[in-house]
Amino acid sequence: MIPLPVGGILSEEPMDIVSKQVQHLTDALKSLGYEHYNVIMSLSTLSLPVSPALKITDHGLINVNEGKTVPLMMSDDA
Repeated sequence: MIPLPVGGILSEEPMDIVSKQVQHLTDALKSLGYEHYNVIMSLSTLSLPVSPALKITDHGLINVNEGKTVPLMMSDDA
């Protein structure tokens, strides 16, 4: 875990502490099978509602191309 108390994007901890937290998170994700050439950057952009396709935000699942919220549950009619 990397606490980011300043606006949810910044830490006030010294760089050496944050770098150890980032390395621990990276190692944990890789041990769970997460594969990406830049683990932290790929996670950091998951919630950006401006990236293509579907994104998870604090407003729910967003279809970025249409700018609409996507229902999480589908009805039997769909």
